[in-house]
Amino acid sequence: YFLNLVFIHHHPLSSPPPISFFPPHIMVKYEQIQRGTGLSVGLNRGHQRTALRPVKPAAKKSARASFRRKLVAETVGYQPYELRVMDMNEITEKKALRFAKRRLGNIRRAKKKVKQMAEVKRLLKKQAPKEAPKTEQKA
Repeated sequence: YFLNLVFIHHHPLSSPPPISFFPPHIMVKYEQIQRGTGLSVGLNRGHQRTALRPVKPAAKKSARASFRRKLVAETVGYQPYELRVMDMNEITEKKALRFAKRRLGNIRRAKKKVKQMAEVKRLLKKQAPKEAPKTEQKA
């Protein structure tokens, strides 16, 4: 609302208002707006556009957080859809991927989840005690 008042009082072709004119939380919004007047002539000619915000780099995963996730998965178990992804992955990866995509809403997340569940399944098989061959007892 405050930002709209600024645009009413300051014509786009005029010089911008002084920095001290804005409260700090408005200043960020004001800086994001590129000055285009919508006219094809003049100093600030061009389309009125909003600048894209810079994307933050992915945060590094901490050892503590990953340990907590593993601990919770170990004690509580996996969610029902994750168990289903594990089972589907044995049959065909395509079905597991499609199912995970429906649940997670994104193909990148789905691929990551299917890969993670395949790794979990592999580790579970590795940890499972191997059954000793049954010896028949003679009566």
